Amino acid sequence: MRHVIHGLVVSMFLLVHMVAWGAHPLITDDTGTQGQGKFQVEVTGQYDSDKETINGVSTESTGVQAATTLSYGLVETADLVLGLPYRWAKSKEDGAMIYDETGIADMSLDVKSRFFEKDRLSLAFKPGLRFAIGNAVQTATGGL
Repeated sequence: MRHVIHGLVVSMFLLVHMVAWGAHPLITDDTGTQGQGKFQVEVTGQYDSDKETINGVSTESTGVQAATTLSYGLVETADLVLGLPYRWAKSKEDGAMIYDETGIADMSLDVKSRFFEKDRLSLAFKPGLRFAIGNAVQTATGGL
């Protein structure tokens, strides 16, 4: 009987689910750091698609982004974080290409520092810089 109840509970959780939507860049982060001399590499991906018609004008946009983030522990409570995304994006208006963008997006450099930790509570701040190294948007005619 116990196995039947467990099976029903698990089945319920598998059948009843919610969709969660996230977008890059995520603006939240936990307060955990790598520890002095330790590394972490994160690779994330995102896909967007949108079709709509407004005032008789039909637009279609698609985009893909792959981002790599490297974190390095400067000291036990502070990390240096480098982010480098790569994106592919296209947009059409009534079937005509408006833009077609592929390449490296803007790089980020952050420092995450945990300044308070007691029991189960910790606080950190994460100031950062964004470097506009990304490719310019190319229009269908090839101009900027």
